[in-house]
Amino acid sequence: ERFEHLEDALRICLQMWSEEDGPFTGTHARLERTLNSPQSLSRPHP
Repeated sequence: ERFEHLEDALRICLQMWSEEDGPFTGTHARLERTLNSPQSLSRPHP
């Protein structure tokens, strides 16, 4: 189960670093927006 939590956290991070800031629904986490402000300077992600 903790690996499922980790997977959700990593997927949230990747979505935060992308241009998409829409909703996220994972196995154990649900967010209305995955907003990261300010955006990372390195692309595609840090």
